[in-house]
Amino acid sequence: MTKQAGGYLLLAILALLSWWLADRMSPQESPLTPKVKHSPEYFSTGFTKTVMNNDGTPKQRLAAQSMIHYRDDDTTELTQPVITFFQADDSPPWVIHSDHGLVSSDRDEILLGGRVLITREAAPGVSPVKVITSNLTIHRSSNIAETPDHADLISPPNRISGTGMRVHFQEPKTLSLLANVRGKYEPH
Repeated sequence: MTKQAGGYLLLAILALLSWWLADRMSPQESPLTPKVKHSPEYFSTGFTKTVMNNDGTPKQRLAAQSMIHYRDDDTTELTQPVITFFQADDSPPWVIHSDHGLVSSDRDEILLGGRVLITREAAPGVSPVKVITSNLTIHRSSNIAETPDHADLISPPNRISGTGMRVHFQEPKTLSLLANVRGKYEPH
């Protein structure tokens, strides 16, 4: 065997060894996991869900013109949602209307988009309230709603506006405007 033929033989053996090592060291192909599309799992029109207190009285109600649940991220889209926070002291409930909403996968947060209207009717010893804002996040377990956006609070004859708002719908009931607060207050 000549020196040149031995060199070619050595190169061929090295090439085969390299190919074998590359094949052994490459990751094994796993079966492809099908990607779940963001498509509806179920839907409802005229949707209503009521959460009750221990004594059987309504605590919260979520209603929407339509509801669509998605399996891939376990979220729920709402069209024209209306959320009602009933009061234990028999005062009028707080009612929140929005253009659209999204319920988080843990069901605790509801993100309301578009124009948001919060109302509470008048009652003996209770003034009517109307709040106009947008992009409101409701934390259902704590009965708190908040937004970083502009908010107008109207409780005739008074009007207050500000940037950022936090509302607690249960005792102690509070509504706080967080920055750039301006108002018009008329004593009775």
